[in-house]
Amino acid sequence: MYNFLIMKKFIFSLLSIVIIGITIFSCNKTNDPEYITEKLNVSDFEYIGKMHNEGLAYSLIELQKNKSNLKSTGLYNKSSLIELQKDITINFVNKQSGSSQLKEIAIAQVKRRMNDYSHSDQELKSSRENFVPDSLMSKLSIDAKNQLLKIFEIMDDSDMDLSSLKSRVSAIEQYAIESLNVEEQFLILSTSSVAKYTLDYWSVNYEEWLKLNNEGLKNTKGIFDWKAAGKADVNGAATSALTLAVSGTGAGPAGWAGIELTVVGSGLISSACRMIWNV
Repeated sequence: MYNFLIMKKFIFSLLSIVIIGITIFSCNKTNDPEYITEKLNVSDFEYIGKMHNEGLAYSLIELQKNKSNLKSTGLYNKSSLIELQKDITINFVNKQSGSSQLKEIAIAQVKRRMNDYSHSDQELKSSRENFVPDSLMSKLSIDAKNQLLKIFEIMDDSDMDLSSLKSRVSAIEQYAIESLNVEEQFLILSTSSVAKYTLDYWSVNYEEWLKLNNEGLKNTKGIFDWKAAGKADVNGAATSALTLAVSGTGAGPAGWAGIELTVVGSGLISSACRMIWNV
């Protein structure tokens, strides 16, 4: 508990820095030598990835428990599973420690990501899901943007070796710590934490999720792999972290903690819904 409180204090302090400066990610602070030399630790962000995987494990159990109920009511279809996943994700967020304010922030972002899976143009939505909006990416320096894109590339290329993938993510983390300002380090490290842990999760649990869709569901696409599920996680996490930071929503300590839950919740809803829809 003591270590947990220390970590929270660290995140609260760090978030205060980010919210104040996030809308001016660029030149002035980037050129400040003292600002550049402030370095974060990868280990301080491990809890984000761990919580994310706990959320996926919780989601699978809840979906499996409710599968028979949906079948008995004749509502066992992809839309009903996605709606159920939204409720599961919100419940998971509410189970975490923290104020009602930060949970409301996180849940609002979960619902926003949920909209990507609530319309009929699913093919179009799927084709766009790997891209963070330009309005958000423009807030990053060129160097930070390149590192974020490298994480996306790792989740999207043909490399399926888990050790190789995690090693490549770790290299991006080290570069970010050495080269980026503290705000951009925060965004890269929170996203990379989700990337590493989601790779671990889906490499082991992918087939269990497939079983959710092996009966009575139509329009399965059939071209999907465990790594692709994780790709949606990373995009959801990065998009929501940037959205919250750039908007200044929940500025102050609650805002910092909100980013923690937002990253987890948005990554969770993105990958679970994509998994349900695409297989």
